[in-house]
Amino acid sequence: MRTVYVYDPIQDKVVPREDKITLTPHGKRFNIMKDIEPYRSMVDGTMVSSRSAHRDHLRKHDCIEIGNEEFGPRPRPDITADIQRDVERAAHQHLSGYI
Repeated sequence: MRTVYVYDPIQDKVVPREDKITLTPHGKRFNIMKDIEPYRSMVDGTMVSSRSAHRDHLRKHDCIEIGNEEFGPRPRPDITADIQRDVERAAHQHLSGYI
């Protein structure tokens, strides 16, 4: 079975986590995350082997990581001028046969 460790500020060391996790007096806890598994980039085929390399790779290729982001409402384009132009053109073409 896997053992999970947490930082205990009272003992000032990393200890095995118990079922009950208590907060520090200030209500803060530390979370230590392991590094990501290496993967091959779908953009250029290079191997990305760490979180920092992953962030640099995304920045370099102007990419974003999707899945947890929040998108605001998208502005709707003003198409009234395009519709008006299309209606005028259609009416002109239709009425040109009668003139």
